[in-house]
Amino acid sequence: MAGQINYYHLLNISPSSTKDEIYKAYQDRMSTTHSPLEKKLIEKAYEVLSNSKRKEEYDQLFQSETQQQLNENKNVVVRKTTTSSAPFDSGIRKTTWRHKLFFPLLSIVILFVIAIVMLLNENNTIVNDYNSLVDTYENSDVLQEQITQQRENLEELLTQNNDLKAKIEVLESEKGTTNSSEYLSLQIEYDTLLENVAALEDENEELASFNQELINRLENDSTSLIANDNPTVSSSSTTFGLGSTKDEVKAIMGTPDGITIGGNWWNYGISYITFDYHTGLVDGWQNNGELKVE
Repeated sequence: MAGQINYYHLLNISPSSTKDEIYKAYQDRMSTTHSPLEKKLIEKAYEVLSNSKRKEEYDQLFQSETQQQLNENKNVVVRKTTTSSAPFDSGIRKTTWRHKLFFPLLSIVILFVIAIVMLLNENNTIVNDYNSLVDTYENSDVLQEQITQQRENLEELLTQNNDLKAKIEVLESEKGTTNSSEYLSLQIEYDTLLENVAALEDENEELASFNQELINRLENDSTSLIANDNPTVSSSSTTFGLGSTKDEVKAIMGTPDGITIGGNWWNYGISYITFDYHTGLVDGWQNNGELKVE
């Protein structure tokens, strides 16, 4: 076919093949073909022939060009039968061979152009991925600083939270002698602070999750290597400490009340435990009475 690849020939099927036969032929060809370029052509052939509308358009084009080629071959035969001398017969045979070689050569040229285009696209993809990875690495440091600052802010809010909670407990025990307006003011301040803590925790979870995704792209195998160099706490211990694993913490504390999306911030009541993003080991906590730490 002029300017087209015979998809039926490529998949070793006939135009009357069913969708199941086309799919089976596609799987067979993909499993026995190792050339990336040929795999692309096989996938293209399957996309066209497995779609009823596109197959109908392709068949029309296929039949049109096939009929055109038959007409051209018929004209060559007519010219050959009406020629009387042997020298002219020899000339006709040469012309016929040139005609037969034209389409295979044209197909080779088309395949070569397609291969060049695919290589250029693949090269551009590699360059873009590299640039994206460089940007990701730079953003990772910035996000780590933001998360550290958010953690400090959250610790400060939790400290204020505990102070207010203590004041409210005192006021509740002295309701009979305490100015109700003072109690109401502290209660409002306490509720507002709780809302700020919740909002800050949500924001910190999003930053931690995004930062974890960036780190996973840059350091696929570093977690296991670093973890082997850090001391761990025995799972039979009644308390945990810095360097404990998540499994050891869970064995001592049980299932946490909440875990961030990134998995490195565990809540127990109003206390929390933080884990290192690289090693997955305990690197800090805020204990408000719920944690068993040493």
